[in-house]
Amino acid sequence: MVSLIGVPLHKDDLENIEQSLQSYKRGEISAGEYNAILLEIKIRNTKPPSALQLLKSAPGKLGTWIKERVSRPEMLAEREVYRERLQACSVCEHQMHVASTNVKLCRLCGCVLQAKARLNNSRCPAPNDGQGRNGKWKR
Repeated sequence: MVSLIGVPLHKDDLENIEQSLQSYKRGEISAGEYNAILLEIKIRNTKPPSALQLLKSAPGKLGTWIKERVSRPEMLAEREVYRERLQACSVCEHQMHVASTNVKLCRLCGCVLQAKARLNNSRCPAPNDGQGRNGKWKR
């Protein structure tokens, strides 16, 4: 199987690339248009990372992000607020527990709940209950 920058290509894509290359050589399309066609084909054929792949890379990335951006105490929610948020998440239908780990994710936004609930400016993405709340979080 032929690949484009490590992405396996289908027969239709190979034909599209060949036609586009010929159009570029004849001067019918610009180099930018040809590159845009290649990029579109690559994106279409690239598989998104699995949930497991995301989780494997998340702890390090999350830790780095927190250290770089959330080092000030005012950026973190008070313990009581944090506990209330985790309690609301624990009974939410959008919570997803990742098997064989202690990680809990929000199905609506994909965030790690323990981290999201700890950040002062975080918002619950669940539909508002009509009482002016922050999704399912009271505060």
